[in-house]
Order: sequence, then C-alpha cells, then structure tokens
Amino acid sequence: MPREGSEEAVWHGDALIVVLRGDFDATRKASLRACLAAAIAARPRALLVDATTMTFGSASTLWELLTAHADARRDGVPFAIHTTAYAILRPLRTLGLNASLAVHRRPSDARRWIQDAGVHSK
Repeated sequence: MPREGSEEAVWHGDALIVVLRGDFDATRKASLRACLAAAIAARPRALLVDATTMTFGSASTLWELLTAHADARRDGVPFAIHTTAYAILRPLRTLGLNASLAVHRRPSDARRWIQDAGVHSK
C-alpha cells in the first residue's frame, strides 16, 4: 500500500536538510513546492534534499526538484540531493538529470558536502 509523502525541514547548523518520506505523486506537488521554496527563502549556507526514504517520485516531483535547484542556484544557495532510493536514482539517471544536479548516494558524501557548504555543488 502506498505511503503518503511528507516533507520536513531540519536545520543542521546553518545548513538546511529537507527530508522527504514516502510516496510523492502529483497530489504532493504543491506541498513539496512550498516546502522547498521556504527552505530556499531561509537562505541556508547549503540546502540538502534527503530523499533516502522516498518510495516513489512522480514526474512532477522531479520537476519540483529541478525547479528548486534552479531557484536555489539563482539565489546563491548550494543545492544537492542525498538518496539511495531507486525510485529517485533511476529516473535521474535515465533522463540524464544527475549531470545537472549534485546527487550524493553515500551518507558520508552528503555530510562532507554540507560541511563544505556545497562548494562542490553543480
């Protein structure tokens, strides 16, 4: 049975981590957009989307992540995604989006990225 998606923003020092859990279909689009927009507006040193516990991401979810990446870049906020979730990694790779987004699979890489304030973000 699908698990309704949820998002939560958690400060980690002066970096912000947006944790995504469960299924993200088109019904979660507005909520996800609002959460990511608020996170960018907070002007953290770095913004990491933790999608390790996402179980499904629709095309609209990918679009919202791409839009948030562009908005963060415009506002000078380093943006990256941390996930090992096949539901996210596969479409990112298939569509070639992992070339334009900083995607970290290992927790240690995500932690290092946060410590470096996203210096290596794309």
